[in-house]
Amino acid sequence: MIDITQARELIIAPALVAIGKWSQAAENLLVGTMLIESRGGTYIKQRLGGPALGPYQHEPATWVDDIKWLHTEPALHRALLDACEYVYHPLIMALMHNWRYASIMCRIHYWRAEPPLPEADDIQGLGQYWKDHWNTSLGKGRVENYVQLYTAHDQK
Repeated sequence: MIDITQARELIIAPALVAIGKWSQAAENLLVGTMLIESRGGTYIKQRLGGPALGPYQHEPATWVDDIKWLHTEPALHRALLDACEYVYHPLIMALMHNWRYASIMCRIHYWRAEPPLPEADDIQGLGQYWKDHWNTSLGKGRVENYVQLYTAHDQK
C-alpha cells in the first residue's frame, strides 16, 4: 500500500491542481476511492479477474465513456495532456503505471457527476458519493467500508 500522505502530496493534489479541479473534498474523495478500490494501490488490476485497472480500479467501459466526454472539453483535455507529459495518446493501460493520469481520469469521472461534492470533512457523504457515482448501485462496495478505510488511513 502506498503511504497515503505521499499519495496526497505527490500524486493526487498535484494532478488535480494541474487540471484546475482541486478542492479538499475532491482530494479526500480520491483518497477514499483509492483506499476502497485497490487498498491504497495494492492492486493495479482487479483481483477477482475483472477488468478494472489502476489505483482507482477504473472500469474500461467507464474509461471509454470518460475519454469520449473529455474530447468535448478541449481545455480540460489539453490540461490532462500537459499534466501527464508523456500520455499524448491516452491508453487505458496507462491507468496502471501512471498514477497521475489515473488520478486525473478518476477526477474527470467524478467531475461529470451531479450533484456537487459533499463537504471535505463529510466522510460519510464522500463515501455515499463514491457509491453513487463510482461503484454504483450494482457494485458490491459498501459506504461503511469506505468510511472505515478512510478513517483508518486519514493522515490529515
